[in-house]
Amino acid sequence: MLEFLNNDKTLTLVLGLIGGGITGLITHFFAPWFKWKLDEKTQTRKMENELKEYRRSLILKWRTMLLSAENIQRNGDGVANTIIQLNADYLSLEPLLTPDARKAVYQRNRTIVVGSELQGSSLILKDEIARLERQWELH
Repeated sequence: MLEFLNNDKTLTLVLGLIGGGITGLITHFFAPWFKWKLDEKTQTRKMENELKEYRRSLILKWRTMLLSAENIQRNGDGVANTIIQLNADYLSLEPLLTPDARKAVYQRNRTIVVGSELQGSSLILKDEIARLERQWELH
């Protein structure tokens, strides 16, 4: 029954057909899965990059808010704590603050730190922003 396989050319042809068929089946069934996995990984990386960029923009907004509040206070046009609380960017920072930092923003007491441009709660917020930047691995 398998006598036709005694011929080398026939055997090569049969093995080539079987190998090609198996390769075709594997490609047919697994190529879409591999493509899906690759697309999923690409999409994940894209989302991670977008999240990092968004977080970088938040850090920049918060630092700008802090400096702006300090400048306004230096000019005598208000108290930094109040200015910070009224800033729209503070609303995105407040939920991420530690309880001590949040408490410092709402305190009326003023702490003057010798040798520092930032005062009291602004200094604490600066440290909190730096903590978030490290936590989010944006440094």
